[in-house]
Amino acid sequence: MNHQFHIRTAVKKLYQRQIIAYPTEGVYGLGCLPGEKHTVLRLLSLKQRSQKKGLILISDNIDKFTDLIEDKWMMLLLSHADWPGPETWIVPAKKSAPKWITGGKSTLAIRITNHPIARSLCASIDVPLVSTSANRANHPPACSSLAVRCIFNNKIDYILNGKIGDLAGPTPIRELISGSFIRHG
Repeated sequence: MNHQFHIRTAVKKLYQRQIIAYPTEGVYGLGCLPGEKHTVLRLLSLKQRSQKKGLILISDNIDKFTDLIEDKWMMLLLSHADWPGPETWIVPAKKSAPKWITGGKSTLAIRITNHPIARSLCASIDVPLVSTSANRANHPPACSSLAVRCIFNNKIDYILNGKIGDLAGPTPIRELISGSFIRHG
């Protein structure tokens, strides 16, 4: 399979305000561009997920988060995070961070992915990517492109095929200031 062709197609779909699915470290993820409020709300509706929960943003590079996180938190994060890798961190967000991403909270969940397909996808866009597990609220996440199709009845605009990583489920989530786990991996 020509991954670069499929990455370019997925990027085109993102910039057309569409929702894509892609493999990540432990499950399939759903994504869109974070600045596209209407698309983010459509994604939340497909998942039957409350906007108040907030969403994870992933990237290939921490510099893509500079508009969303203050420098002092960025430095602390860099001293704690083992990135790139399957570790999501909750950090204080700038007040300008989109509320449809933060869930109206003063924090933001971010990760520098090491999954080759997700990382290549992130490297091909100039902003972080929304990344939420491909499932309906309170149901197990999809671990294959076929499962994504079955769960969402072909309502996802583009699916990047590929193998998920070795993690046995969604990534662990840690809170930066306290160091406590919100979700164990």
